[in-house]
Amino acid sequence: MSTVRQGFGALGRTLAAVGLVHAAMLVFDIATGFSAFLRGDRSETRLATMESVARQEGGSLVAAMAHGAVAPGEYVVQLPFYLAAGPLGVVVFQIALMLASVAAMWKIVERTIPHRRAPLIVSVLYALTPMTLTFSHQLTTEALATPLCVLFTYFAVKGADSRRLTDAVLAGLCLGAVVLIRPGYMVIIPCLFGLGVLAILLKSLTSLKGLAVACVIACLPLAGWTALFAQTTGAVGYTGGVANVGWNLRSKVFFVERAHGRAGPVEVARFKIYDEMWSEEEAGGKISLGRYLAIAAEHPVDYVKAGAADLGLAFGRGGLSKLAVDYFGVARDKGIKEWRNVLDAGGPGALVGWAFDNLDILAVTALELAASLVSVAAFLIDVAFMLAALARHRTIAAQSGQAAITLILVATALIATTALSALVVDRAQPRLRNPADPAILLLGAMAVAALATMRKGGAKSASRDDQHAGDDHQDAADPQRA
Repeated sequence: MSTVRQGFGALGRTLAAVGLVHAAMLVFDIATGFSAFLRGDRSETRLATMESVARQEGGSLVAAMAHGAVAPGEYVVQLPFYLAAGPLGVVVFQIALMLASVAAMWKIVERTIPHRRAPLIVSVLYALTPMTLTFSHQLTTEALATPLCVLFTYFAVKGADSRRLTDAVLAGLCLGAVVLIRPGYMVIIPCLFGLGVLAILLKSLTSLKGLAVACVIACLPLAGWTALFAQTTGAVGYTGGVANVGWNLRSKVFFVERAHGRAGPVEVARFKIYDEMWSEEEAGGKISLGRYLAIAAEHPVDYVKAGAADLGLAFGRGGLSKLAVDYFGVARDKGIKEWRNVLDAGGPGALVGWAFDNLDILAVTALELAASLVSVAAFLIDVAFMLAALARHRTIAAQSGQAAITLILVATALIATTALSALVVDRAQPRLRNPADPAILLLGAMAVAALATMRKGGAKSASRDDQHAGDDHQDAADPQRA
């Protein structure tokens, strides 16, 4: 009982400390008139859609949501809090959700990593990463999707031990909410189920029931909204806006073709600048996946390089600029957001030159570089651990149990889904990685813990060998003992 009480006390103190950090940031929000609230990606469009839905433009709530510029999952949860207390209500709710996910991270680590300080270290690292801090104070999808990914992981891991249907249902509901918020994450459902089947075949997972139930339930929210959308608009899809795969693929083609001085295929040839694709009459333009692959096949090297760059930026950039630039506004008016245009036009060398040409923002770019090195290291550690887990899956299952195997499956599915998202969007950013950041952190912690355990075991083995060698020497020196 005292151990449980002590653990709860440590978790409570951690939540209180993180809460104080966000309380200080909330004071900053109020003092600046919530200036950072709409600095997130498409936050202004999201707010306009929320206000349109609140007025029920189109004659009904469903019609207003169907004709909105963004899918309802992006704002429907925040809407009542916004109507009740404006940006303050949304931020307070998002902080509360984030704190719940910090507690969930703590409990996940307690179940899967047998080191006393691991829950504290991992939970604090998650809570204080720049993007986790920033998004809780902005009107972004990450403010919802990332904590819900953590809660989904928690219930999936907990259910692996409990075998309770309730945990599987709660895991499915959390994942379903994530998919509704970010429909591109629907890929995680077949990905996770496929990994589960593989784990069953390899005999490292003993039951697929919990994951199967969660995957089925996760399909329902977006499927239900898609049916309502089709009934209301007569179109197949989930949004009338530009946040869909087809629009992103068209934009991706535009950027790749322009970067190499080509007009490109007919779908993008008429556009002189990127902003023209956002006009009302052009917003519905799309390119199918098949058409995109056919276009890419004409210049495969260019599109492979673009895909590699997007993956590198999604998983390699640290995201510290989200806190420094998007939240605190440092160097925001000095063209720091132009870095991607410089990279696309001239490559990494041009980007380095641009950084030194803009010495007034060099401090921000240097800090971002340092954070990026940490991100790259964490990603490489995760990849190595996933490969090692595939090779030693039965050992992990025997030593760490079903919870650890389930965590590896869920984390791998989240990271794989994020990678696919980075390949689909027109320009990948580190914010795309944010829902998978907790998974990357958890896998990294498991890898470090495994190395520490191996090292400790090796040290004990060496100590025993030395002791045996000493005994043998003493036996040889003492004929009577021998």
